[in-house]
This record gives sequence, structure tokens and C-alpha cells, in this order.
Amino acid sequence: MKKAVCAALVSSTLLSVSAVAHEQGDIIVRGGIASVVPNESSDDVLGLGEFDINSDTQIGLTVGYMFTDNISLELLAATPFKHDVSLGGVGTIAEVEHLPPT
Repeated sequence: MKKAVCAALVSSTLLSVSAVAHEQGDIIVRGGIASVVPNESSDDVLGLGEFDINSDTQIGLTVGYMFTDNISLELLAATPFKHDVSLGGVGTIAEVEHLPPT
């Protein structure tokens, strides 16, 4: 019984999340992954099928500045995203590389 109570106390301490409040003038830096998932649609093109654009996920970094306690500006930096554009029966017809417009 003591071991169970101890285990519960230790895990609740380790898993608890402290409140994070940002204030005016704070600079917030975060890292993680960023995804671009195109929502494409097309009609059948000359009987060859529909256009398709694949998704891509890259490493991203965001930097934010708190102008007030409630208003901030956040910018995303990421490595370039790359998408293949294909047409049903033809296969890949183009490759697009871009940075996210944020």
C-alpha cells in the first residue's frame, strides 16, 4: 500500500504542469515540427485524372514577442517544404519548393 501511494505521489509530481503566464516584453522561443498539408481538388484533366499534391513536414522554430499581456507577434522559421505535383495517369509532373508564408 505504501509503495502505491508513493508511486502515485511521485508520478503526480512529475506529470503536473505548471501554469505558464507570459507578460509584456517576454520573448518566447519554441522548436518543433511544422507541416504543410495542401487541400487540393481538381476536375478530371483531359481524361488523365485529377491533380494531387503531397504533404511535407519539416523542422520549425517560432519566435514570439509579447507586445502586451494578451497580444503578441510570432514568426515561423522552417527548412524549405517540398511537394510533388502529380496528375492521375501521368505521374509526377512538377516539384514545388517553398518556405511557409507566415
